[in-house]
Amino acid sequence: MPTKAQLEAELTRIKESAAEAESRATNKQALRVAAEELAAAKVNELNAAQEEAATAAQLAAVASTAATNQAPVAPQPPANNALIPKPCGMLGTGKGYTVQRAMGLADDDTKYLLCIRVVHEVTMALKINWQKDYAHQDPLVLCRLFRAAQEAEPYLARFQASWATADLLKQFLWNHRKNTVKKGYIPRRAERLQGGGSTGNGSAAPAVQANGGPDMEWRDMD
Repeated sequence: MPTKAQLEAELTRIKESAAEAESRATNKQALRVAAEELAAAKVNELNAAQEEAATAAQLAAVASTAATNQAPVAPQPPANNALIPKPCGMLGTGKGYTVQRAMGLADDDTKYLLCIRVVHEVTMALKINWQKDYAHQDPLVLCRLFRAAQEAEPYLARFQASWATADLLKQFLWNHRKNTVKKGYIPRRAERLQGGGSTGNGSAAPAVQANGGPDMEWRDMD
């Protein structure tokens, strides 16, 4: 019959074996978690690279389409390459200005609609958040949009600080929000501000037509 000392030694050995087995299991679990995290990180990197490539392809397609639709005689740049300053007043108001006339395209609907379409397509390609006012957009994303729009339609490069492209973008965002509010996809502006920027039930909203339309009264409200 085992002595008390032998039983205690055996019990100690069993406890040590159990602790060692538990340690091995913990290490295996940690390795498994680390492997899963690494795999997830690789998937995220791949998705980001694919999204960036898709965005670049969309921008290239916009530029190619705009180039195909160019008029045979391109508008000449301003004398001595001076950029056109932004007109005084507020866009679309009675005492302000209309974008088409301010851009010098009052008699050239074809060029004006092409500029609108380019801005809209670049906006969608860059996935601009249309639920945000223009003033709340990421400045770096806006710079990228201005550059891409000017590459696709060089006429947009004629304006100081890209104000014409900015105005066309403001109209697009406002029209898009107004349309989605009207259809009940998102609450009205006052309700969104009161609710801390709530966007309603998150349902996908229909896209605004890329061809745009005539100048309208623009206000950063909806």
